[in-house]
Amino acid sequence: GEPGTFGQSAQWMDYSGPVPVRQGAKTALRTEGITYFDHPGNPRHPTHWHVRSDGWMGASFNLLESLEIQKERPLVLRYLLHAHHGPADLERAHFILDAFGKKPGYKVVKAKVPHQQFEIERTEE
Repeated sequence: GEPGTFGQSAQWMDYSGPVPVRQGAKTALRTEGITYFDHPGNPRHPTHWHVRSDGWMGASFNLLESLEIQKERPLVLRYLLHAHHGPADLERAHFILDAFGKKPGYKVVKAKVPHQQFEIERTEE
């Protein structure tokens, strides 16, 4: 809940709970959720989390202190959202975080083809 998680530091946060699902003429409840991962390369990893009891959650690397951004050192943040069926699975979450930490990020660049403004490329991390 919010009182136990707001402002806490963690590599990931999960919200899971009952979701109504239509099965023919009947409605059943099924557990589903979203796991929000903080990339290990982000500043101040593991991040602090801004969460609310209504299901809202957000990574807040600057919750406790500000960060000055300089033109020479732009701020780069990476997060991953994983939607899942069933309750949160700790083993799966650690596997996903490990894989996420090993993959290079993306960057948005000016397009090289006509009639297209931007392209997305993998970085070379």
